Amino acid sequence: MRIATKEIISTFGVAILFLVISYSGVYKVLGIKLYPPLIIAVVGFFYVFSNKKISKFLFLEMVFACFILFFTSLSSFLSDHPNSVYYIFRYIVKAFFIPIFCCVVIKVILERKMNLDKNFFLNSVSLSLFLQLSIVVLQMVFPAFRQLFFEYVELSDNWKSLANMGHFRATGLSGLSIYDTSVSYALFMIPLISWCTSRNRTENIKYLFTSFVVAALTLLAGRTGFIMFFVFLLISILYSARRGYFVFALIFLLSIVLIIAVSILGIDDLYQFSRFAFEPLFAFFETGSFRSASTDELMDSYLFVPWDTPMISGYGVWAQPSVSEAINFKYMTDSGLILFYIFMGIPGLILILLYLSVFIYRLYTISRLILNEKNFMKGVSKLGIESITALLFLLFLFFIFSLIIKAPFIFSERIMSVYFIIVTYCLVMFREKRNCVAGGKDE
Repeated sequence: MRIATKEIISTFGVAILFLVISYSGVYKVLGIKLYPPLIIAVVGFFYVFSNKKISKFLFLEMVFACFILFFTSLSSFLSDHPNSVYYIFRYIVKAFFIPIFCCVVIKVILERKMNLDKNFFLNSVSLSLFLQLSIVVLQMVFPAFRQLFFEYVELSDNWKSLANMGHFRATGLSGLSIYDTSVSYALFMIPLISWCTSRNRTENIKYLFTSFVVAALTLLAGRTGFIMFFVFLLISILYSARRGYFVFALIFLLSIVLIIAVSILGIDDLYQFSRFAFEPLFAFFETGSFRSASTDELMDSYLFVPWDTPMISGYGVWAQPSVSEAINFKYMTDSGLILFYIFMGIPGLILILLYLSVFIYRLYTISRLILNEKNFMKGVSKLGIESITALLFLLFLFFIFSLIIKAPFIFSERIMSVYFIIVTYCLVMFREKRNCVAGGKDE
């Protein structure tokens, strides 16, 4: 009994660790700004400093972060726009250095715990997502709790307006759930695939439960993540040995969730939420076209080409809307591809596309390792491994490329934190296959 209680406490503690690292915001306490992941990262830094040892994967990621910081800084100074260095440095610290040293702590914990329980990581991930959903529900159902929470969380003025009006996207541990938060939820479905393809009924039930948690979170945060989640879910179920069981269970649970949603939100609020989540479908049924406010914004703000940008050097300006408005720069965008092109020209595009290739390759390789670990081939003997390999690769290529069009995903602390956590888990889980995951022996 003592051992079981100790394991529950350990799982709960690591779940909170995942939650804080992946979804924490900046909090104001007694006039001091606190960023909890930074505290965890400091612990990881001193561990590396004292042991003089770090995972090769994490070390190479730090090298890349320094590399991109050097060249973006050089581009800014050469173009006489040194203020852009501040924005790049802030992004690099929050999306690379802090998560990397947090994952040093995670790796040490997993190496100790997963020798005893292979499901320790997955249980912790599932619980962390449930805790995040619990916070969201409390914020939506109890205005007093929501108001108290936002007295301590720091948000920019435009996002505070959403919080004041009670919008569902101004929720979560950070007080804000947008596209990158939604994508990070979906990425956590990759290691959870093993529960779906397992022949253990308990693991199947845990997969169903976690899937509904992720579905709710992605729908609240953004459509991009929900589409990714839905496709991952379909692939996992399609090639599971218990396809019929999952289909029946999903239909049954979906009915229960709809009843609960109606009872909590009411018909009007649920309808407004549905219009947001499935805006293109509503637009098609109402106008006969998938064109909507979101697609118009996509074309105007993300898919234009700044033809007069110097191809070799760029402008050296980080042209996000807030930055461009402050210096009266003629271009403004949130698109990752266009931002890097305006900033550094063709070299900037090459830099981000190279990293994108590594990003896709690692997630794709991890998925295959997880599927093979659970005797995945038994479920796909008729289709063959070639078809599922091609399908997985195309999906990762499509989704991740769509991310880079929409925003500079490598500067998102949400996406990068989850990405580092997943790779760190796989380096511990598949010790004998680290070369496939990290691109070389990882010690």
